[in-house]
Amino acid sequence: MDAIRVPTGDIDAGLMDEMFQLFAPYYANISSGQFFQDLRDKDFVILLKDGGTLAGFTTAKLLNFPFEGLDRLVIFSGDTIVAREHWGKQALAHAWIAELGRIGGAHPGMPFYWFLIVKGHRTFRYMPTFVHNFVPRWAGQDDAELIRLRDAVATDMFPGAYDARTGLIRFAERRGNLAPEWAQPSERERARADVAFFLQRNPGFAEGDELACLCEISEANMRPLTRRLYLRGLDA
Repeated sequence: MDAIRVPTGDIDAGLMDEMFQLFAPYYANISSGQFFQDLRDKDFVILLKDGGTLAGFTTAKLLNFPFEGLDRLVIFSGDTIVAREHWGKQALAHAWIAELGRIGGAHPGMPFYWFLIVKGHRTFRYMPTFVHNFVPRWAGQDDAELIRLRDAVATDMFPGAYDARTGLIRFAERRGNLAPEWAQPSERERARADVAFFLQRNPGFAEGDELACLCEISEANMRPLTRRLYLRGLDA
């Protein structure tokens, strides 16, 4: 499988429609117009291809975010999907981490963060898989600076929808939620500490409420595989 980075300005109507057709079966309360508008607001996508077939993608936006007297680089993860038959394959995740390395290398010395909003328990597992320190976390104390930065970014991006007391983004009108067959964890998954924490912190996940998460992208914060993939992108 191949992963390809494409600026959103290079995505034509045919590819947009192909992306929506892959995305739509996994979500409810989502329209093509809403999907296309959200896509146009992003800077680039990473497409996962199985031969000539689109098998997944993730969208992203880069922000230069001044915070507490220091410019920070923040990457925001947007719509992400992998076709069910490819779940468990890590090509898209590996390409994402390598892309973080490429971006980090283009901004040497600038503090770099990943902002992720989560309405599904599977997505919530990404940060603890990739990094050591992130917020919110179910074990140990949340990093106070990360919480302040998360709150500032979420408030800036989602004014009126973000509640810093809960860390949740609740939209007045639904902007899409996982279809029921994909949203609900199994009993085995509910027994996991990370899944149980997510369900407790985001009780409205099935209606599309998003839990705001943040981590620093740095070699020191990365788990071993993440660090190797990041450095591969850094050297590209």
